[in-house]
Amino acid sequence: MGKIRNFMRRLHRSKSGNATLLLALGTPMLIGGTGLAVDTAQWYLWKRELQFAVDQAAIAAAWAKSEAPAGTTYVSRGTQEYENNLTLVADLDSGPTITLEDYDGGTDNSVQVVASATGTLPFSSFLTQDSATVSARAVAIFEPGQVFNPCILALDPTAAQALFFNGTVNVTATCGVGAISNSNSAVTKVGESGNIDVGFVITGGEIVDEHGHFDEETTVENSRDVSDPYEGLTPPDNPTPRTLNCANGHDGVYTADESVLIETIYAYFQGRNRNQLTSISWPDGRSSDTSSSFTDDKEFGSLPVNSIIVDDPVFTEIAGGGNNKIWESATTTTTKTYTDLEAPSTSGAALPGTYSDFSVSCDTVLSSGVYVIDGGTFQVNANTALSGAGVMFVLKNGANIQIAGSANIALSAMNEAQLLAAGVSSSDVDRMLGMLIFEDPDSPGSDQSQITGSSSAVFDGIIYLPNSDLRIAGTPKGNSQCLVIATKTLQFAGTTDVSSLCPTGAIPKGVVSETKNRVLLVG
Repeated sequence: MGKIRNFMRRLHRSKSGNATLLLALGTPMLIGGTGLAVDTAQWYLWKRELQFAVDQAAIAAAWAKSEAPAGTTYVSRGTQEYENNLTLVADLDSGPTITLEDYDGGTDNSVQVVASATGTLPFSSFLTQDSATVSARAVAIFEPGQVFNPCILALDPTAAQALFFNGTVNVTATCGVGAISNSNSAVTKVGESGNIDVGFVITGGEIVDEHGHFDEETTVENSRDVSDPYEGLTPPDNPTPRTLNCANGHDGVYTADESVLIETIYAYFQGRNRNQLTSISWPDGRSSDTSSSFTDDKEFGSLPVNSIIVDDPVFTEIAGGGNNKIWESATTTTTKTYTDLEAPSTSGAALPGTYSDFSVSCDTVLSSGVYVIDGGTFQVNANTALSGAGVMFVLKNGANIQIAGSANIALSAMNEAQLLAAGVSSSDVDRMLGMLIFEDPDSPGSDQSQITGSSSAVFDGIIYLPNSDLRIAGTPKGNSQCLVIATKTLQFAGTTDVSSLCPTGAIPKGVVSETKNRVLLVG
């Protein structure tokens, strides 16, 4: 027993086997750690490839959505890009889930792509008895590019209050307004009264709007690429000397061929009442109704003016009940067009050419062509009528415009054939189409031009005064095409009520700025 006790004491004190024991005890942990490291590296590779795939899918889908906002091709485009970027997890992934999401206060303005990959790895599955899943998510916002072609534009590059809405003015120009000026008050609205509804405001400077008239509009300030869409154009000329003659009085009748087109468009809605309607597609709905009439040499007591009248929609309940009532709306548009106009024999007549002054004091009908006002005034006096189809006024040497109250004006611009015949080059015709009043770029301009009073002034075309200021305190309007007003500076003042610059569906000419589609990966 003593020998046994001594052996045990020596064994207890011996250190010669410690390393072997520690190795035996640590080997499972070493092997486990190595296995976990290998599996973790594999998970990382899965995650990296999956994240790259959803990132590329989100970007591709966002581009597709920006290019086709109303379509669903973004889903197939995103799926295609996702699948093109898979290798390691190509047989393990769940496939992408691609949805539109709201981002930063917007609505459906981003694309979200979510995907996962599930697989079995040797070590982790031995410990957990289960497969492993990694997930990835990406979000890309998209902003479709926008074209800015306003119907009201101030052209001075530095002027303060270049576009000025002063006091109680009512301006409805959903076709948009703009100012090239880089001033910190380039577009200014003074006063709390009045109503401004302009669709968008774009400027190279800033907007001053103390009372929030532009709060509901799209506003773009400090834009770097706002430009004059008509810069570089040269107006046509007609050097034939002319004077404007007018007989005394302007009684009598006008004659013209009248064409009337009446179109009724139907739309369908669902809802309990007129205030709770949702637009629907109705299989039994009616297509549009169209009728037309023509009257040769119709007589008129006053100058007939082309017109487009859109009646308020008429709603009729046609089916269903409760919240599922079906309503039909009918919107009727009446278009009246006058051709072969003949004025009373006591009225004036004018031919194209160069006038030192152009003051209309009796009802006057213009023949088509180019009317050059050289240094004088293009003036239409009160209680007179001026009409002309296919005309262009060219202002030279400081000529200005004076349109008085109660003047009856119906002017339309030259067409392509007329411009070519007037000597406009084929390369400039497209940009020149619609030009109605064109100030020569070499003219020193004027600060006297104005359109005032409650004039019945229809300008089918573009008023372009690159060197002149214009004050509007009347009611000018467009008709068959947009009235575009582009002047050095432009002021709306007094009791201006401008609300019919563009007919329904018409788009102003002259792009002043164009932004590109933008996509940004944000998550």
